[in-house]
Amino acid sequence: MRKLALVVDDDKLSRDLIRRVLEKSEFQVLDAENGKQALEVFQRETNIPLVITDLSMPVMSGEELIDHLIGLAQPPIIIIHSSVTDIKEIIPILHKGVIDYIAKPLVPDELNLRINKSIETAKIKHIKDEMEREKNERNQAQLDWNRWKFETMRKDDEKSDDSMLEGLRHSFSQGTGFGSLIPTIQLIQRKAKPLEDGKTCSVPSALIDLLISNMESGKRMIDTLEIFDDIVKAKFIPSTISLMNIHKFIEDILKEYTPYSDSKFLSYDLFKTKPKYEDILFHGEINYLKMMIQELIINAIKFSEPKTKVYIICEMDGHKCKVSFLNEPLINSDYKFGIPKECSSMVFEPMVRLTKLVHEFLPTMDYGLGLTLVDKIIRRHNGSAEAYNIASHLDTSKILTNVSFTLPIAKH
Repeated sequence: MRKLALVVDDDKLSRDLIRRVLEKSEFQVLDAENGKQALEVFQRETNIPLVITDLSMPVMSGEELIDHLIGLAQPPIIIIHSSVTDIKEIIPILHKGVIDYIAKPLVPDELNLRINKSIETAKIKHIKDEMEREKNERNQAQLDWNRWKFETMRKDDEKSDDSMLEGLRHSFSQGTGFGSLIPTIQLIQRKAKPLEDGKTCSVPSALIDLLISNMESGKRMIDTLEIFDDIVKAKFIPSTISLMNIHKFIEDILKEYTPYSDSKFLSYDLFKTKPKYEDILFHGEINYLKMMIQELIINAIKFSEPKTKVYIICEMDGHKCKVSFLNEPLINSDYKFGIPKECSSMVFEPMVRLTKLVHEFLPTMDYGLGLTLVDKIIRRHNGSAEAYNIASHLDTSKILTNVSFTLPIAKH
């Protein structure tokens, strides 16, 4: 879908300058000489995500145009530019929902910087608004009897986690379930050539390498099931962790995984730290929380479309803190993007995978246990995990996938 922008100004030189700046950012630019013409453009084009408008114009002023735009079902990002220098006149307009104000005369480099910053600010705001809307919908869904029944069963099933994980570990440790291990051994049997001593055989080195690879893969899975066992059974010895610590965990893991994200040309927008974050405290097991954050970052890298951005957002909600990992997802095996609503709870169950892709370049087993690990860890911390899609902002044909965890705050 096209990225459209509308520039509204009665001065042609200003319109042309803004046009050149926007076209460098791959926008298709429409223009109008006043607010009335701008509204006529909106009637023809139903999806214009960005409007840059002057304030002082004939026929219809920029402020009148803004009043019309903010009343739309999907209001655009609005930036104003004007020769007005009295900040007292500007502030009431900004409070209407305008993202930024740029004073004339316009300087191309500053204009480009401010426009790009405004777009990113608007994206974050939109993501948070969509997350809030989605949360309200999900809260409403809790009233549905089937939803209630499902959540109740999950709580009752907590006691069965021990036996389920024990069964899984027993199954894999006995060799069943390793799809390529048995065929590899059968191939070795067929290809093995007895040597003269009658006691040894010659086997192609490629088959031995394949056998070792499968063995290591199986061992990693058994080790992971041992971790699950510890999470479910072990007595936690919690430490006091601040929100600033969690931010540092995320920063460190992002640096560690730079080679993987660079291989897909991914970038990150990590929430900014604030002094008060040192005072927002949690009780948790540090190593498990790091493990959970690591898996969420791996998950975002695995399922992100190349050359996109991953957003990591933090929100406070009463006595809870929510950290969300949002990415623009790849298409899955059913030719859908992200997590269908009917699968939003299912993805945390063991062995559930929405894609058939194997991500060998990442340090993950890819057995469909990653989000199960996240769920088990966060539930041991009396928190919750969620996964769902939200609409993108500048391009409504795209969606973002949000996988988040919520932790109760011990002290604020």
